[in-house]
Amino acid sequence: MRKVFKIASYDFKRIMLNPITIIFLVVVLALCFIVGIAYKIPPSAQYSTQITADTTVDFFTAFDKTETVDSKSNLDALLKQTENYINLNSNDKDSKTLSEIKKEFETLQSATEGAKTTQFTGTAPATYNEIVSYTNKLKTFVEEFEQKKDFETNLIIYKKDFEQLKELSNYFSGAIENKNNANEILKEFYNSIDNFAKIFEIINKVEIWNVAEEEINSLKDTYYNMALAKTQNIYQRMTEINSNATSGNTDDLEEMKSLATNYKLTCESAKYGVIFEFRLVLENHYGGANKIQGYNDVYKEETRVALTKINHFLKDESLYYTQYQSALNFNSASYKVSVFDYTYFMLSIVGFLTILFGIFLAYKFFGLDKKHGKIDILISQNATFNQVFAGQFLAIFYCTSFCIAAFTLINFIWGALMYSFLPEAMIAVFNMDTIYFISPFVFLLLKMLGIQLQVIFFTTITIFIMNLSRKFELNLVISILIFAVATLCNIFLNNIFFYCLLPFIHSDLTSFLGGGTMQSGFLRTSLYTSGNFFISLAYYLVVVISLYTFTKQLFRKN
Repeated sequence: MRKVFKIASYDFKRIMLNPITIIFLVVVLALCFIVGIAYKIPPSAQYSTQITADTTVDFFTAFDKTETVDSKSNLDALLKQTENYINLNSNDKDSKTLSEIKKEFETLQSATEGAKTTQFTGTAPATYNEIVSYTNKLKTFVEEFEQKKDFETNLIIYKKDFEQLKELSNYFSGAIENKNNANEILKEFYNSIDNFAKIFEIINKVEIWNVAEEEINSLKDTYYNMALAKTQNIYQRMTEINSNATSGNTDDLEEMKSLATNYKLTCESAKYGVIFEFRLVLENHYGGANKIQGYNDVYKEETRVALTKINHFLKDESLYYTQYQSALNFNSASYKVSVFDYTYFMLSIVGFLTILFGIFLAYKFFGLDKKHGKIDILISQNATFNQVFAGQFLAIFYCTSFCIAAFTLINFIWGALMYSFLPEAMIAVFNMDTIYFISPFVFLLLKMLGIQLQVIFFTTITIFIMNLSRKFELNLVISILIFAVATLCNIFLNNIFFYCLLPFIHSDLTSFLGGGTMQSGFLRTSLYTSGNFFISLAYYLVVVISLYTFTKQLFRKN
């Protein structure tokens, strides 16, 4: 074991104490300082009620009596809207209208076929006004339905069916234009009589989404009732402050503003909580909410994280949301940049470069050293193949860990000169269903450890590739391309389940654990944030250890 550490220490010194390496690290450090000066992370827009006043009494009056955007009446309307979402199955207006349209077009089809028997002469089986009324009703339904947003209707119509219904509506509306009597219209209809069957086929495929009673009660208790109770407590406190307000007391005014903001946040949390719950149901039941008219893609990972935060906030008996971190459900809580944010941001950039540095070291130790006979020299000095392999692998770990630790420490000190410290713990989400409050410094350590896990993975892959052939420069290019492809796939394909099964998709340990509020890593993942941490870690270790063991045998054979 002593020889392993001796080899690792020797390689660490010849790499890190090399003038070229030192110059490179100084340049990277200077670039970090330049970025820190030239680009400051902007804080998110202040999230507060859109109410302004110079005194506590005026503010309360404006909140309580006026019709401003964030007045009490408008925010209460959000809660009422939330209740309407929950009682979705009580809204049967659209289904009744669609049933009426179907009956009217069945009548219209019979009239069209009846007019044929008289060769479209004499008295038509339907009046002109009836035909116009029926077609206009279909057109109005299509136009109004197209404008409906999430959960404003309980009808489930697939987008492809709705587009076809829209085309048929345009056909029937166009067919009655410039026609003066019912016979001319019915003759036009008869030439495309199959369109009636197409309309009936689409209407028959429309589903009515009825929410089960136990689900309704659960949503009411979890979101509506929780939010209602919280807003009542907030309003009671606002009333107390208003009653005891003293002239010129700015603390009273600031507390009043904070309470009004929390009132708003509570109402919006309840609304979005119900919406997100329904979106997940649609996504799971219909195999993709984006297939349904009026809905877009649902990103389960973000949605579940949002629901976890919403539930935590609504269940919290305190009246204030004072965390510096942004994001409950809609990334709109006020957010103050701290030294940690700057360090997280820089660490993501440094981490990216450190992975590339680790790949280069694998090329240096297991490619160039083999090519120039340095490995043979080590083996000739009473070192075994396993000791040489482990020692040079450990040297890569030494070098990359040194870079991560040094850059993190320097950037942390530099960030402290420009930003404030975060006075409280951060709210974080692990395994999609549990809220934790975590120290920002511990979070920073997790990010450092997570980047080192990435370095180990891509370094192991590079060492494996270096042992496949003696074309070491080509092997280096292949290793960098693998990392580039993995990075691009993580950015654009991280929601595809099959890709989530690959072991190199996690960005850093914060995402690996289940995601944190501060997500400044340059990669994302779905698998690790959805799963149990220990299962995910075991999965990663099995892949890395297996690849390491196989590569070591290949190294000895070569």
